[in-house]
Amino acid sequence: PGEYTVVLAAGSKSYTQPLTVKMDPRVKMSRAELEQQLTCSEQLCDVRAGLERIAKIFDSLVEQLTKLRDQSLPKNVEEKLNALNSKLKELGPPNPRPGQTPSLHALDSAKDLFQQIHGVDAAPTNRVKAAVNDVRGQAAELTTRWKEIIAQEVPALDRELQAAGLAPLNLAK
Repeated sequence: PGEYTVVLAAGSKSYTQPLTVKMDPRVKMSRAELEQQLTCSEQLCDVRAGLERIAKIFDSLVEQLTKLRDQSLPKNVEEKLNALNSKLKELGPPNPRPGQTPSLHALDSAKDLFQQIHGVDAAPTNRVKAAVNDVRGQAAELTTRWKEIIAQEVPALDRELQAAGLAPLNLAK
């Protein structure tokens, strides 16, 4: 809620109009509580933005590894592929179901927590604030581990693929 100015630009013309946003009368949150909700939301949006950039490449990599697994591969290539796949699974949820496609647990957690925060008209509890900080920590750890995978595991598999006369992985996304 507050006073805003809306600007519409069309071609060379610009139109300005004041706008007042009022609090939904059904919501019984104070301004301070709204600020807390906004802060938590912004933190999760930042986490999500960073992890979604990783997720595009991650999903492509998982798809490429799945296609490779369907081929008859030399043992050394298969070993490197399995090692990389294991590292990717470590970025997913704890205790995943057998055969589950790897995913980014921190990204899933950020999305779920964001929905929880916006699913109620109440200030974030201390538990929710702690969960936001936990997700931020998970995201930082995931990002570090992802950089290691990209710097070490992917090149190791690429070397084996090329030695076997196969195309390297494509990480361009």
